[in-house]
Amino acid sequence: MKSLTSALAIYGAFSTTRQPLGITDICERTGLAKSQVSKVLATFREQGFLEQDPVTRKYRVGPMSFLVGVAYAHTHVLTRQALPIMRELVDRCGHSAVLSVREGDTVFHLLAVEGPFFVDSRWRVGMSVPFHATAAGKILTAFDAPEVLDRLIAAHGLPQITPKTITDPAGLADHLAEVRAAGAAVTAGESAPGLVAIAVPVFGEHEHIRAALSFIMPLQGYEPDAAEAHVADLQAAARSLSFRLGAETYPFGTA
Repeated sequence: MKSLTSALAIYGAFSTTRQPLGITDICERTGLAKSQVSKVLATFREQGFLEQDPVTRKYRVGPMSFLVGVAYAHTHVLTRQALPIMRELVDRCGHSAVLSVREGDTVFHLLAVEGPFFVDSRWRVGMSVPFHATAAGKILTAFDAPEVLDRLIAAHGLPQITPKTITDPAGLADHLAEVRAAGAAVTAGESAPGLVAIAVPVFGEHEHIRAALSFIMPLQGYEPDAAEAHVADLQAAARSLSFRLGAETYPFGTA
């Protein structure tokens, strides 16, 4: 079982980067010995889960990983229930919509529907995003148990990504309390310059947080006065999705 855990740690190193990784890179990320890493990588390569560049000798995600990822997205209950709601939302409002979840400590985009106001920045499906500097990450953290924030800060800190990133633990805790009270989070340039995101919570059974539903839009042309209307549109869609997922109430916006 220990060897399987080590193999999964090696494979998991590829989930948070879009760059090829060498054996030394993976050893640094996992703390495992080079000989062990080399053997595991060879097995994943032989099975098609990883590919190796013949020139650089570095590894990247392979076709079997892609197929497994597609199967995950297509069979996930959230994607099945959310897709028609998100399509209607984008058709009506025009902005790209993203559904994000957290698995362990990782916040990532599970589903996206592009709108005509296309923004090609940090919102693609499968992208992991910082919990403290994105609207989706803030929603997923604000509506989880209070100790989750302490654990995330202890494990990952609050790195400054842009000059607007909140890096003070007390300041972030106060900010997340405001997010929880409002049922919405708005970020402008906190994780990527020139990008605005507005997110609201999606609940499931027993009103447990299941996902964050967001609009992604360019900062240029964004009107802060329109944020309230965007939040209302998102909350209406999130309410419909929450009821589909088993929630009995949705405490924000109007029915």
